[in-house]
Amino acid sequence: MITKDYLKKLASIGYSIIPCDDEKVPIGKWKKYQTVNRTSDEIELLNCPKYGLVTGFNDLEVIDIDLKVLSTVSEKKRVVG
Repeated sequence: MITKDYLKKLASIGYSIIPCDDEKVPIGKWKKYQTVNRTSDEIELLNCPKYGLVTGFNDLEVIDIDLKVLSTVSEKKRVVG
């Protein structure tokens, strides 16, 4: 489980944290956090099942590979290595 202390550390080194529901959908408005990250006090007030990081903030880029879209075991092995 991700702790508030860990989230605060991520925010302190430049990541923008957003609250998410169980389906990984952001809770509430988050456009503001594309340019500003949350303070420790704001993170402490978050109460949600999951958290996300705003990509593009502070040049964060993510590559997402969904193995479920690959049809064969050999394709999955080739992607994963």
